[in-house]
Amino acid sequence: MLNIFFYIIVLLLCLYVIKPLLGRNDKTITRSNKKAARLEDFIFKQELLKNTMQELNFDHQMGKISDEDFRMIEKEHQESLIRLEKQIQHFSGISMDKIQIKLEQEIALKKQNLNKKK
Repeated sequence: MLNIFFYIIVLLLCLYVIKPLLGRNDKTITRSNKKAARLEDFIFKQELLKNTMQELNFDHQMGKISDEDFRMIEKEHQESLIRLEKQIQHFSGISMDKIQIKLEQEIALKKQNLNKKK
């Protein structure tokens, strides 16, 4: 009788541990993780494109790129940047201004935490 009781407890504990792995929440978490990863990818590409545009502008000022080439490349980059911003807005559900404000707040908070540690 004691053995049966022990097996029932072990079985219930195993079910308790395994149940979250089999639940529907796992799909929701995976979906939200994919969405967050995609959003991070878009934001990374946006920052990369902004940096590229700054370097392009610098090269143009230094005379390494002709005016015609500069305007053509800048126009392509601006169009790509607009597409990326639309995708970021679509995936996040927030406007770019709000995202920028939120990022600036997070950066300021991180700086405050760093200064407190010093």
